[in-house]
Amino acid sequence: MNKIFIDSSLNEDKKILFSAIFISFIIFYLCVSELIFYPIFASIILILFFICNLYFELKTSYYYIFGLFFFFLSFVFLILAITNIWLRFLISSLPFFILGLVNPYILSFKNRVENRFGKKVIKSIFIFILLSVIIILILFVLNQLGDIKLSSKYYKEGYDFYQKNNFSNAIDSLEKSVELNIRNYEALNLLGRAYLKEKDFENSKTSLIKALKIKPNFFDAIIALATAYEKSEDFENAIIYYEKAQKLNQGDFGAYFGMGRTLYKIGDLDKALGELITANDIYSKNFEPHYILGKIYYEKEEYEEALNQFNICNQLEKPEDLEIPDGEEVIDFIEKIKINMKK
Repeated sequence: MNKIFIDSSLNEDKKILFSAIFISFIIFYLCVSELIFYPIFASIILILFFICNLYFELKTSYYYIFGLFFFFLSFVFLILAITNIWLRFLISSLPFFILGLVNPYILSFKNRVENRFGKKVIKSIFIFILLSVIIILILFVLNQLGDIKLSSKYYKEGYDFYQKNNFSNAIDSLEKSVELNIRNYEALNLLGRAYLKEKDFENSKTSLIKALKIKPNFFDAIIALATAYEKSEDFENAIIYYEKAQKLNQGDFGAYFGMGRTLYKIGDLDKALGELITANDIYSKNFEPHYILGKIYYEKEEYEEALNQFNICNQLEKPEDLEIPDGEEVIDFIEKIKINMKK
């Protein structure tokens, strides 16, 4: 076996070089936006690093230096507002400080065992531990890859059910997909949307929040979560997430329409008017924005504008799932407007 793995008397320069290469690999892994097998894989990498450095008897001060470096990187990513990454580095800095504290005791114990049983025993123990960790890592990865493949199969199945408006079966398939791969944010997003279609707003919000914890700027999940909050009459959070959606995509019809619809529900007619006009500028062939605009203009007693919006509604197809109360159909408003305009 290579001398680096059997000789614990490496000189200090080689120890630092080895540690720096390992640390660079860990940093690169933690900086990836969508980590594979996190946090277990990260834990195994750190364990391998600590095993090797305990064997090579790295100075205690280096653990503190590495810990402070990870803490510094956490602070940098916090300033850059990269939520997931700064938290990963903060969590990863803790083991270095802990190892720094216990390293003198571990080395003292290692030296006592070495003096009693000889270097060969120590070498054999460390090689056994190292190989065991590597084998566990390989088995873990193979198992996870199998689960991910099966998760993708259930996701595709759920997606097909969703496209056919079979939302109950879509939920069953997507639940299986998420159970096999809890980091499948696309499955979580579609699951949240399926629950939303079934008007199960609490489960919808739970799934969508999980998706956003994995991928914070996932636009589809943000829009769906805003809608779930709106439908459950949590208008404050609905506005927060519609604003996030608008910042991410200033040309999205749904972000402005949803905001306008929410503002109308809370009675802020002027702001709702502006949002809905913007939505219509982006896409003017949707029935509902024109309908709400007509109602706003009617309530503001701007009857000509209201009549214009309701006339446009008559030229568009009303969505099947749009529930309109009795007495508030387009034709009802047109009749009311004509009566009011004659006064």
